[in-house]
Amino acid sequence: MAASNVNAMAGSMQEEFATMIFKYSASPKDNDLGKLAHEFAALHNMNLKPLKLLNHAIQQSQPTSEFVEHLTHAGWLAARSVLTCRQDIMFEVLDSVLTEAECRALINRMSPALKSVSGALSRLHPLGEQRASKTEYCLSVMENKRFADVIWQRLMDSEAFASIYKYTQREGCGMPLGLAPRLRLLRYEGSDRFDAHYDRIVPDEATGSESLITVLIYLNDGGGVDFSGGETLYINPENMAESVGVVPRRGRVVLFEHCLYHSGSPLQHIDDSANQRKYVMRTDILFRIQAKNHDKY
Repeated sequence: MAASNVNAMAGSMQEEFATMIFKYSASPKDNDLGKLAHEFAALHNMNLKPLKLLNHAIQQSQPTSEFVEHLTHAGWLAARSVLTCRQDIMFEVLDSVLTEAECRALINRMSPALKSVSGALSRLHPLGEQRASKTEYCLSVMENKRFADVIWQRLMDSEAFASIYKYTQREGCGMPLGLAPRLRLLRYEGSDRFDAHYDRIVPDEATGSESLITVLIYLNDGGGVDFSGGETLYINPENMAESVGVVPRRGRVVLFEHCLYHSGSPLQHIDDSANQRKYVMRTDILFRIQAKNHDKY
């Protein structure tokens, strides 16, 4: 069989597998993943071991180390650091955190609920007060703790762990609690953009947690593949030469502390490329609420 056909078949199977995960994660009472795993394995004449490991992993709300190791060797999970910044700030870029199939499944699942957002409140530089910024995009929100836990475990098994640990030591905020289960899909098209801003610390009194680190997950490719432009720009107002631009890549994740000033650059429409769309998912790393942060809410 030609290599292109093999790759296409593998991609299709991964997408089907990812869809299975989302169905179970959203409604675990209505789906028996163990049964589905057996059916999936029989259908594709697969070794059931990785599916059994996945069943156990999701039931325990986090993947086992054996399952993560299997995915790494299988090429399904190979998160690696591709960009770090100054040692005194939390900023990390990881590739291959999500698979292509998972990215497509997220877009397909969350897109029907997209709603237009304009003029969202942002903490703007340099005064720090809340005011409307030039912000336009479409937003969809999904609560899915099980999938958030899967992503979190992948981050913990990546090179980002050291950066997160250094951040906790510097800030004295204690170890992180995990990822916020509120997953937000943002779609940019046309003239949509997100002007320069700081991300706010968001408290949750019910769980005793607050967000301190932003997690951006790109679901499709920039750089002229799926769209042009749309880079995330991290700006140093005191020295523009130290500013960093991150090109979206499918499955790529950017972790950065909320105090980093950043913007989402507009898409660049060339010729008849007006139908370009950028998809990114946003969540946060949560920590215990600290009294010292109350004036930053």
